[in-house]
Amino acid sequence: MTNKFYALLALCLLMAGMTYGQEQVIEKPWYSGATDPLEVSKVILSEDRTVVEATFYGNKGTEVKLTPETVLRADGKEYALRSARGISQKDFVFLPADGQLSFSLTFEPLPAGTTSFDLIEKCEGGWQVNGVRLDGKRTEVKIPEQLKTQTLDYDRPLPAPEPKFGKFRLTGRFLGGVPSKVTYRTLGWVEKAFMPTPITVKDSTFVWEDYVNHPELKIIYFDKMRVEVLVIPGGELAMTVDYPAMHLSNTHLWGKEYQTRRKIWFEGDYAGLNTALQETPYALDMSDRLDGMTSVQELKQAVLANYKEVRRQLLADTTLSRPIRDFFLWDLEINTFRAISQAGFTVAFACQMRGEKVKPGSLERGEHFEDEILALDSIQSPVMMYFNYYPALVESLQKRGLTSRKCPWWQDLALCNGTIGFTLGQMQPLTETWLRTVRTQIQTPAIRDYIYAQSSKYKAALEATEQGIKEGTVIRQADTSLQGEALLQSIVQGHKGRVVLIDFWNTWCGPCRNAMKKMEPLKEKLKGEAIDYVFLADETSPQLLWQQMIADMHGEHYRLSNGQSASLLQLYGFSGIPAYLILDREGKVVYQHLAFPGAEEMEAQLRKALNN
Repeated sequence: MTNKFYALLALCLLMAGMTYGQEQVIEKPWYSGATDPLEVSKVILSEDRTVVEATFYGNKGTEVKLTPETVLRADGKEYALRSARGISQKDFVFLPADGQLSFSLTFEPLPAGTTSFDLIEKCEGGWQVNGVRLDGKRTEVKIPEQLKTQTLDYDRPLPAPEPKFGKFRLTGRFLGGVPSKVTYRTLGWVEKAFMPTPITVKDSTFVWEDYVNHPELKIIYFDKMRVEVLVIPGGELAMTVDYPAMHLSNTHLWGKEYQTRRKIWFEGDYAGLNTALQETPYALDMSDRLDGMTSVQELKQAVLANYKEVRRQLLADTTLSRPIRDFFLWDLEINTFRAISQAGFTVAFACQMRGEKVKPGSLERGEHFEDEILALDSIQSPVMMYFNYYPALVESLQKRGLTSRKCPWWQDLALCNGTIGFTLGQMQPLTETWLRTVRTQIQTPAIRDYIYAQSSKYKAALEATEQGIKEGTVIRQADTSLQGEALLQSIVQGHKGRVVLIDFWNTWCGPCRNAMKKMEPLKEKLKGEAIDYVFLADETSPQLLWQQMIADMHGEHYRLSNGQSASLLQLYGFSGIPAYLILDREGKVVYQHLAFPGAEEMEAQLRKALNN
């Protein structure tokens, strides 16, 4: 009896030691999603600390830094970062040749019994890994039964490849988690948007409605995960997303396991085709695996070899319906054309990422470089309008004189490639002069109607935003003829006798917006001092989004041309944004800094300028 009692006591003490006195190691913990290619590979728990081992994936030369405000969040409480190994909290670290950076983060200890946590970099656009499990379990997403048993329209004939104006509606809901942001890209016939546009997500759902002038693939992003969906004028489509499965299928740790698992369920117009697009095992995007190319000729041969092999596989696949196979073949062809037409940029960029110089002659294309792909019968067919790169394809066909199958809307596309497309891509309405040009020169009704609708929409939205501009926010126009130092002096000439803080930013810049939030308490603290705040953005910030963001941002705001912005950044040696200049009462630059230096440093420099 006594021996059994002591044996049981020893076993209990041993088990307690394993849980509380010794380290508990969780290898490859399951998690529900992340905002960036950051993967948690191991968690070590002990009484006095929690250690998270992770790897960030990117391209060689990518700058990576960790904010000191990084925390673990569990059961509503936060646990502070104590130290970091392998990554800096002050200076940027550059990713090595393999594009991977592994590091270890030590936090305050999590309480015993904690089953999951979130890793959060507490800044705008910061890293976030959600639902890291410590109990070995996974959160299984419950898919509605009607989706599991649905019959899809795989055999539905493709929409007619012709211009047609109308509105589409895409609704979505997320299961098992929600991305930090949902955005879309406008790369259609008319609008040429540089940056993604946000979509509001509320209660795990979103609605995206917009005009189209032909059946087309739309690009939507869940954080940085890209999804293409076919929408049609007057059509409705719904998508249900298993968010954890979608995210994990793109990771190094879990990718193989989740790659073949279904992640998105579609309902509505062309649900079958959209499902097939997400589940296809075929590499339709010919831009993959081109990072090692050293010349455009080498790249072209690799792309054509890939094209021929994937085409062979598609033709041999008897499980594909005729419409799905045709769509995939056409998608493959235009992606092959895109990869070949962009060969020079791809090779030059790849060399830059590898830290190599471009070899002499390696970018020479020759007169007939694109002939093999442009000679394909379907390349000159209207069916290519389904795909985003159609306007660029038409431009190449026209330059090469391949107009035997010219479509009546080609001339309209060429007209939209200039000011019309750029203006609407900036979410700006067209001037009356350009609207008259549309009325007199755009011959295709669907394209003309689309331009009218988008221009009217942006005009109404801008007028509504202008009415919401609050007191203390001033929008000014810069002299478009000025550059560099002359431009800067024209901006600050009305501030003589006062200190000026100039903030270079853009709507798409997460660190810029985060810095602005950190500056708000300081601006309030310095209220009444002789300090003026001037904010400089450029044309990469769509006008509508820019006006919405600055509505209550106290200070003077300029939206410069891209050339003007570049001239100022170059003048002061800034390689990116956010960037800052402080000018004293005489208009002399007394401080300049790339990246936000912190509110304390900014206050010290502003007070120094005030006292000089």
